[in-house]
Amino acid sequence: MYVEEPRKSIDWGNVLKKGILIVIVALIIFLIIWLFARNNNAGNSNVNYDNGNNNGNINNVLNNTDYYSKDYIENFRYFHDTAKEYFLISELPENGMTLKYTLQELIDKNLILSFGYNGSTCDTEASYVTVSNTNGKYHMTTTLVCGTEVAKTTEELGCNQLCISGNCKVTIVEPSDLTTEYRYKQAYTSLENVYGCPAGYTKNGSGKNTICLKGDENTIPSTKVVTYNCPNGYEKIVNGEKVTCTKDSSTTTDPIKSTEYSCKEGYTKVGEDPNAKCVKTKDAVNSKVTYNYSCPEGTTSKEGTGADLKCYKTDVKQVDATAKCSQGNLVDGKCVVAGSSKELTKVAIANYGCPSGYSPYSGSGASLKCYKKSNAYYVYYKTPHNYTYQGCTYSGTVKQTCGTNCSRTVYAYYCGASYSYQNGIVTSYSYSCPSGTTSQTGSGASLRCYQNTPSGTPTTPTYTCETGKVNGSKCDIEDKTQLTTVKTPEYSCENGYTLNDKDHKCYPKEYEPDKKTSTKCPDGFKDQNGKCVSTGKDTQNGIKTTEYTCPAGYTKYGLGADSKCTQGNVTKVNPTVSSQNVTKYRYTWSPLEYLDGWERTGETRQVKATAVK
Repeated sequence: MYVEEPRKSIDWGNVLKKGILIVIVALIIFLIIWLFARNNNAGNSNVNYDNGNNNGNINNVLNNTDYYSKDYIENFRYFHDTAKEYFLISELPENGMTLKYTLQELIDKNLILSFGYNGSTCDTEASYVTVSNTNGKYHMTTTLVCGTEVAKTTEELGCNQLCISGNCKVTIVEPSDLTTEYRYKQAYTSLENVYGCPAGYTKNGSGKNTICLKGDENTIPSTKVVTYNCPNGYEKIVNGEKVTCTKDSSTTTDPIKSTEYSCKEGYTKVGEDPNAKCVKTKDAVNSKVTYNYSCPEGTTSKEGTGADLKCYKTDVKQVDATAKCSQGNLVDGKCVVAGSSKELTKVAIANYGCPSGYSPYSGSGASLKCYKKSNAYYVYYKTPHNYTYQGCTYSGTVKQTCGTNCSRTVYAYYCGASYSYQNGIVTSYSYSCPSGTTSQTGSGASLRCYQNTPSGTPTTPTYTCETGKVNGSKCDIEDKTQLTTVKTPEYSCENGYTLNDKDHKCYPKEYEPDKKTSTKCPDGFKDQNGKCVSTGKDTQNGIKTTEYTCPAGYTKYGLGADSKCTQGNVTKVNPTVSSQNVTKYRYTWSPLEYLDGWERTGETRQVKATAVK
């Protein structure tokens, strides 16, 4: 007969105690291992060589203060960022090629200053930067050797303005969409530490890494030695100072992928790919338009505000006032009572003007030149050209008739007007009195000149003006011209709508565009079984090596071109430090032709036009 024995109950308190004991023992073992590893790393914290995978990230160096000193991290950042800026702006390798510059070569190019490390110099030949181009993708490797600290990182620079077509998004900008921006600079002062060396010492490095070195006894400059070498398998070709390396090669690359984004019927694509959105065209509504009114340059006075604003420019010109004498005749600006009188012969002077339809161009009198401006004309092209083409300026697209029920879009260029020139002609004669005249009557052909013997005390005449205000012997006449008020529109949408900058309408209901990806081979490559293959010569610049050497029996000290050779010992002292106000400049770009407090540098650039608020 089967009898079921009673089950034993679990002692949960005892289980919990054993579990806690196991956790405590595990934590103690982990702590001992961590302390052991940390002590080993601390003893070698300044020795960090590349592990060979070339996949380091610059942030791993800049943030790893457990392994790298603060001074080394600052040197690495300075070296990396300066070289990166140079490559992106000035020089990038062609597809399949690699460019390499040592720290010394960048110093020789005046792209970077020498820097020191713990009172010594960094290795300017072992430290280098390379940039490689693989199918339009650029990878930059930075290696810096300073004392016992070494780090190597590789960073993908991505696409830029020089990448192969198809790997990068290219935005087509019409000439009418471009505007000119001006570069400005603004000076400011900053209190900084300035490092200097005593007389006889050579300054090496910069900033707080500056060291002062001096060699005793016989000291001479180091000798610069430049050599060019080629990689294995390449033939060196020397042409003057240019050294190139070539070899027969066949290269293979992956096809270029390109992606098109499109919207279905009834929707319009808004924004730039790949972040564009599809908005429903038929749901678009007009945006709210408000206007700002302002006066143009040259305004001297204005009236009203808003849409009632009126702008004026006032010029003042002066003409001779009319002088009248209550007694006697006007002589040299005075009223003189004449005695005896003798009539003199008047002087006739020809006045020159322009024929009908012509305007003054240059010169005066018999040398007067006149010009006539013809109507402007336009030239139309089937395809667009540069913004300025053959002396004409792009002015927009127009519809042109090409036959019955036919029209086509052409590109109009404004070509200006032509001018014709002609000599001036005599339009009239002006008459004046000769020297010795004391009084005159009449004007023009009726002018009479007299030489009088005054018998009275001259008095000041009275001056009057038909128009304007009397100002001494002149009349001030104001010429007030109304200028065109500047009217600037501003567009806005209600909540829930997005403004489209092209048609100034408000669009709702966005969705992601349809994406279609296709592949093709770059120029110079042919498709062979899904791979792009090109044959020809692989050519690249020779590998330049720059060294500064000393003769036998001399010891080299210092950085790069500033290094020296001495037969004696090298003395090292700390630099002097003083705080000085250093003038620096900050820079900005603006489409405005004047910025208050800024100075134009003379540099300009063409950018896509944006509204200036």
